[in-house]
Amino acid sequence: MKKVITYIFWIGLAVAGIYYGAGFYNKVNQKEWPAFEHIVDAKPNAPEVATVTERDYGWRIGDIVPAEYYIKQKPGTVVDPYSFSTEGNFAILGEPEFEFKRLDDGTTYIHVKLQLQSMDIGESLSLKSYMLYRDLETNQDHLFPLPEFKIYTSQTWDGREIVKVGDHSMGEKSLMVGTLLTIAIAILMAVAMRFLSKHLRQRFFIADLPADFNSRKKKARVEFDAVYERIINGDFSHENFLQVALIVRELFHLQTAGYSEITSRLGEAHPFRQPVTKILLLLGEPLYRNRVLSRQEVVAMKEQFDFIVPPQPAA
Repeated sequence: MKKVITYIFWIGLAVAGIYYGAGFYNKVNQKEWPAFEHIVDAKPNAPEVATVTERDYGWRIGDIVPAEYYIKQKPGTVVDPYSFSTEGNFAILGEPEFEFKRLDDGTTYIHVKLQLQSMDIGESLSLKSYMLYRDLETNQDHLFPLPEFKIYTSQTWDGREIVKVGDHSMGEKSLMVGTLLTIAIAILMAVAMRFLSKHLRQRFFIADLPADFNSRKKKARVEFDAVYERIINGDFSHENFLQVALIVRELFHLQTAGYSEITSRLGEAHPFRQPVTKILLLLGEPLYRNRVLSRQEVVAMKEQFDFIVPPQPAA
């Protein structure tokens, strides 16, 4: 049963991890291309462009501002990404990043990512950008503008109709699913650790023997030899077998332990677990089932006790 529970736990953990990881990966890597608009007065085959701003930036001087442009390159044309030029309040930090997605009809989507920075002061800051594209039929280059990138230097209302505060889509369904899966995984891990801790304690824990164990063994030996002498001479009374059980239980502090608790009390690796268990199980016959032990069983009981407390050699 424990193995079944363990297998179910690991399978459930793997499924949850794959599901959550795949969902997070898709959320991070899935690119949702915006709706493109044709540039006014541009040629029919001119690229269509768009820009996306997740939230308002520039709330302090020198704020690092990400800018993203989306370009739809039409069939029969080629956009020159290295012709990217800007004018306005911002300077580009590092090199622009370009991502290309080519479609079967010859259309190419281009995603441009920039890191901008400005030391200017004003209610709003803007950046105008331009690129070149080549008409492959005429082999002529044409300059086309990208949408103006504009941000505001205040995160409070300053006359705009809409204040962009960011994308909260992860805070709804995805965040809820992720939170529930995280809680479920935490509960499964807690249950698994509980079972694992109990299993390790039972399997590998060896009870610390008392400091006076050697002297207690001597006392137990003397008491056992006396009662065993009476039993082997034919006194199979209930009291004698009860005394043997008490001697063994007191030696290992098992006075209140039931038979099912002996292993957990001592630990599966305890050097005396098996002989103690065998003696107490054997004594259960006369003590709880009113069955008289045979002489052979009485001798076997002594052999187990001799393994725990070896008899002293005769002087």
